[in-house]
Amino acid sequence: WKKAYFAREAFMNYAMTRDLHITAERYSEVDEGFTPWQPNASNNGRGLDMMIGRFFIDGDARIVLLGGFTPFETADVSLRGLRTRFGKLSISRSGNRLRAEWERPLPAGLLVVVPDYLGFAPDTGLEPAGEGVWKIGEPISSICGSVCENKEKAVAEAARHEA
Repeated sequence: WKKAYFAREAFMNYAMTRDLHITAERYSEVDEGFTPWQPNASNNGRGLDMMIGRFFIDGDARIVLLGGFTPFETADVSLRGLRTRFGKLSISRSGNRLRAEWERPLPAGLLVVVPDYLGFAPDTGLEPAGEGVWKIGEPISSICGSVCENKEKAVAEAARHEA
């Protein structure tokens, strides 16, 4: 989470205008005549993908929920109407509850990953499949559970990866 956090911060602070949140290309602070300022739509799209990926990442055999948030960012976050292969997704974390709902059921056997430092404990419908990983037993269209952040564990894990 540490590298992802700093990459996002660098993008938001240095690669995007603060007023309109537009990215640019071929820009030089040293030589103003280098080229006219040009908006970069593909980079704006990558920025949007990055923001959406903080909430939900869809892989072939697994999905990741809230994987792009750091331990100190997730107290109250939500996103509604995100289009996925399972229909629109609404996901929220409020206090100590995580809730994700899709229009269509998630298939049995799909793995659900929630960062271990969130201490996610699903209410029902998921079988443990590793640390921070659960397997869907029967098709379900919502995932709910409690979260109890372990920030110390997250910081220790980040330090271990840096070593």
